[in-house]
Amino acid sequence: MICALALYGQHKGIYREVQAQTLATLQDVALQNKKGAEKELSNTQKLLADITAVIQLRHPNMETETELRNIIPELQRFASTYGFKRMGVILPNGITYTTDNYVYDLSQEEAYLYGMQGLPNITESLRDEIGVADWINVFSRPLYNHSSEVIGVIYAVYHTKSFKELLTVDAFEGEGYSYIINTDGQVVSDSLNAPMYGTTNLLDSLVALDNRNTQTVSELTAAMDSRSSSYATFEASETQYLYYTPLEVESLNTSWYMLTMVPAKVLDSRVAPILQHQNKFLLIIMTAIIIAFVYIIWSYRKDARILHTLAYEDPLTHGDNYAYFLEKLPQTESNGYMVALDLSEFKLINSICGLAKGDLILRAVWDIIRKHLEKDELAAHLTADQYIMYLQAVSKDVLLARLRMICVEISGLAEQYNTVQISPYFGIYQSTGTTNAEESYTRALQAKKLAKDNAQKKWAFYEEVDVASITEKKQLEDHFEDAIAHHEFEVWYQPKYDAHSRTIVGAEALVRWRTGDGTLIPPYRFIPLFERNGMIVTLDEYVFTTVCKQIKEWEMQHKKLLPVSINVSRASLYYEFILERYTEILAQYDVNPSLVPLEVTESATINNQQIQELVERFREAGFPIYLDDFGNGYSSLATLNMMHFDTIKLDKSLVDYIGDANGEKLLHYTIKLAKSLGMKITAEGVETENQVQFLQTLHCDEIQGYFFSKPLPLAEFEQLI
Repeated sequence: MICALALYGQHKGIYREVQAQTLATLQDVALQNKKGAEKELSNTQKLLADITAVIQLRHPNMETETELRNIIPELQRFASTYGFKRMGVILPNGITYTTDNYVYDLSQEEAYLYGMQGLPNITESLRDEIGVADWINVFSRPLYNHSSEVIGVIYAVYHTKSFKELLTVDAFEGEGYSYIINTDGQVVSDSLNAPMYGTTNLLDSLVALDNRNTQTVSELTAAMDSRSSSYATFEASETQYLYYTPLEVESLNTSWYMLTMVPAKVLDSRVAPILQHQNKFLLIIMTAIIIAFVYIIWSYRKDARILHTLAYEDPLTHGDNYAYFLEKLPQTESNGYMVALDLSEFKLINSICGLAKGDLILRAVWDIIRKHLEKDELAAHLTADQYIMYLQAVSKDVLLARLRMICVEISGLAEQYNTVQISPYFGIYQSTGTTNAEESYTRALQAKKLAKDNAQKKWAFYEEVDVASITEKKQLEDHFEDAIAHHEFEVWYQPKYDAHSRTIVGAEALVRWRTGDGTLIPPYRFIPLFERNGMIVTLDEYVFTTVCKQIKEWEMQHKKLLPVSINVSRASLYYEFILERYTEILAQYDVNPSLVPLEVTESATINNQQIQELVERFREAGFPIYLDDFGNGYSSLATLNMMHFDTIKLDKSLVDYIGDANGEKLLHYTIKLAKSLGMKITAEGVETENQVQFLQTLHCDEIQGYFFSKPLPLAEFEQLI
């Protein structure tokens, strides 16, 4: 009897221990699911925020329905790139236009109602009957005009199946499953293996399954009101354990909860071997107890390994992720090299060869990196084509030798996988233990950007980074939108003169930046920066609009109208709707296109059929087209035969040849060829009387340069004309 009582007490203790371990594991799985769901929701909403910001930057003057509909082609590219089922824009009247060519009324839907109030939103699961019917979630954000007024809503349709896959974790031998619900019980998503309890409202379904669940649902409702976490049980076909916890996600206009369940039979199955042998001999029972303990430990470790995989394994490469990298880094030697790596042209692989081929390349790059790691060294895949390494080497030369080997093997992947050529770039920061991991990685990223800007080498050390220059550029970028809004950019005018009569015949528009405190920032400090980051598109349009407005004012003041040429950057020529946008501005101010010639550089047009066709469309719309900076180290006389330009602007480097016999011959035949093709000639950078007289003998048409006038602010230019 004593033995039996002892064994019974032991069984009860074991049962309670297994129950506690099961519930602890249930909580761990629930919290891991919560973390993954929060990250996915936040990342997707941030992606939509970035897309909306790009749209607002590219279309700062959206007001009409036509202008709002014009963003659909850009949304189509974003939807394709990021795997959304569709994207769309909702007009102020509630009508939506989508990237898959549907038009319908959303005036009663959450996306519209919250968006027009200036609120981002994520919906519960909805049944999408448009196109291929399936379950979706809708992410939405308000769309603002330049006056910060809500003029519509941008939204992205997200496949609910992606949530299902995210929530499907191989826990409890496949018996565990999860739901995300709102406080009303509506199902936002569930895991792929979750039972279908009936309706889309989980709380109503639980009560309908068994009246005993009424108390559980009441407890859940109260817990959700107080946003607390805990355990519960409910009855379905069998008793189920449940752990519930709130989701913490911005942009939710209602509270969401993560519910993770496991059948009670999982617990019973773990202690069943003990219960089946409780009436046998002591030796057999003790043996069974030992076996049960072994099983419990193994099961617990198995679940722990699953949780470790979720927390520390990169889902694409199945190698280490950044969280594992940060945890293990303090255990390494304090002196080493933090190396940031990414791949050039990787976006081309995804767009040309497909996402599956891109994933193959990313896994192959990880295999190469891992193969080159030595003892006590670390690496991790971060996101997309970005990796981080912590390497140790006795010198920089030894380190670079290792990176060259990695570079050669990664470059060889293009031939192996039949893709476009790729090449890695490395940013390197030598850590001495005085900086934390995040700061070290940030410095490695700054060095990597320097390496990418220099096509001659594949790596750069942080010591080479001009931190002051980076800070200044960041400040210029951050202040750009305010500078546009407050008209800090001034248009100056450099006059052009007839080469023979020496009378003013036009001007070129140039831009200067005068900050709020009166400081004048020269163009060389911000133009190249904005050309690299794409802001030049907005600045080009700003200058074009300012010149058109000024010409209209001169016309209303009955002043003499002279053509003012405007530079159009390479980036603006890649903007899909630039012709339509510029013609809209002309119509707004009722300006003849002949008064605003456009200057383009040869490097922007050569070997690019699409841009050549765009330039020709500008000419057909009435814009005179000037070829700018001809002779500036890139020019080819063949270009003059490839495209028709109205005027060729000779660069100062050619004008400076005057006085050199060979240089003067080059000028003579260049001008003669251009004129034989029906083009006018403007000489830039003319500074001396001798240069003017020589250009007159060559029948040059117009002269621009300091000999006649430097660039002038508006007031001085108006006095001149």
